[in-house]
Amino acid sequence: MNYKKIIALMSALCIMGGTLQTLQSRNIINTAYAEEDSSNTLNFTAIGQTIPIKLTNNDNLTVTWKSDNENVATVDQNGNITSTGVGSCNVYAITSSQVLSLTVIVTEESAETPDEPVTVTLDEIRLDHARNTAVPSFNGADTSAAQWSSSDTNVATVDEKGNITAVGKGNCNITAVLGNTTYIIPVVSDYDPAEDSTPEIQEQYVNSFTLTNEKPTRKITTQAEGLTWSSTDENVATVDQNGTVTAVNKGNCRIYAENDTVRYYFEVTSEYDPDYVPETKFIGTIELSNEQKSQVITLSNIEDTSSIVWKSLDESIAVIDEKGVVTAVSSGTCTVTATVGDTVYPIKIVSTYEPDNEKPDEIQEFEIKGIGNTLQLKSSDSAEWISLDVNVVTVDNNGLVKAVGVGEAEILIKSENTVTTVKIKVTAEKLVGDANLDGRVSISDSVRILQYIANKSKYSLSDEALTNADAYNGNDGVTGKDAYAIQMYDAGAVTQLPMIE
Repeated sequence: MNYKKIIALMSALCIMGGTLQTLQSRNIINTAYAEEDSSNTLNFTAIGQTIPIKLTNNDNLTVTWKSDNENVATVDQNGNITSTGVGSCNVYAITSSQVLSLTVIVTEESAETPDEPVTVTLDEIRLDHARNTAVPSFNGADTSAAQWSSSDTNVATVDEKGNITAVGKGNCNITAVLGNTTYIIPVVSDYDPAEDSTPEIQEQYVNSFTLTNEKPTRKITTQAEGLTWSSTDENVATVDQNGTVTAVNKGNCRIYAENDTVRYYFEVTSEYDPDYVPETKFIGTIELSNEQKSQVITLSNIEDTSSIVWKSLDESIAVIDEKGVVTAVSSGTCTVTATVGDTVYPIKIVSTYEPDNEKPDEIQEFEIKGIGNTLQLKSSDSAEWISLDVNVVTVDNNGLVKAVGVGEAEILIKSENTVTTVKIKVTAEKLVGDANLDGRVSISDSVRILQYIANKSKYSLSDEALTNADAYNGNDGVTGKDAYAIQMYDAGAVTQLPMIE
């Protein structure tokens, strides 16, 4: 018997992108997280499927989505990718200084003749207190898409993954519907819920850490779910329900994270002194505007710049990254600080930046006339070149653009700090024999002419196409001889068109 292969499509994708710091922008995309999969290749098994891509954009910067071949896959500006044809392409998430790339592969399974409905009874499963759960065996069959049900949920239940759990004493049947096959699993349960006792919660030590005035907080991350957080002494340190520990005074305490079965604990030593006043050394004032939105702050007397802790006291006015690049957000005055050991360096920021007055960079436009012709683009920095429509133009690693089809396409020029966009328009030169206006002469143009002659209303040609189609003698209208001339040219019997006799 043939069983259909059940394929479970992933619901989200993880694109890992390192933070890129520039003078013009800050923390573009820290990390993009997904729920299930972490591959840079997205596979579709049929045309018309849609998979959403989720990005974490902590700074709310504009992300533009592009597909380099919409005949294979399209993407909207919310990151929803939809397969449109069999093949492969690239999808890009683009910001002002970063390009994240995802390879999309679309295949289409061949249709199969539906199997006749079949019912299969598997071996009986017995459950009791020693073994109150079970997973039935299907001899290697993929059951990820099976529909599960229980004939008596007072005896045993089953979840969407096929995990059977005893609930009470008795007999029932667990059913799994997989394609045209229905599996029946008899269950005999000797489990008595009255004999259950509450399990003892086990304590588990995780690690120890110290809080200081320089680093008074610590975010604890864990893969366990449903945890409740608490501190044994909130006069020393507190913890919120997201696992962020904050020092209050000097001392020691323990942080607990617990659920119904396990109590994790962390030993905390706090050296934090709430009365501590760091030495301050005022540096000066920096002015930001729409003309100069960002500036690097340099501390000339600090050799190890990696030890500097940067902070903005009002991020609605200006933000600053870990490399000391301060960027205006709105107009106003605020202070940013650079902390090195016990010394704090304040810097006054005066911003006249108005987001509404931000002018978008003008996109350069170029034109290539004629399929197969090229255009050399240049960049002052070493750059990565990307075509967003490979059906119109291609571009090599040196910025050489080649026209492959009529239309418009965008080229991304990704340098170390910025991403620049240029537009390329490809137009067709007058090409004798090019009846279908694809920029080349081939046997398909001959077919197009014969269709036109057979049914002009159904297979009409534009004025440009009619001009190109006159490939025999010239200026005598479109006839079957024009189709013949193109066939001779395609076969190499003549070297140029129009063919003159």
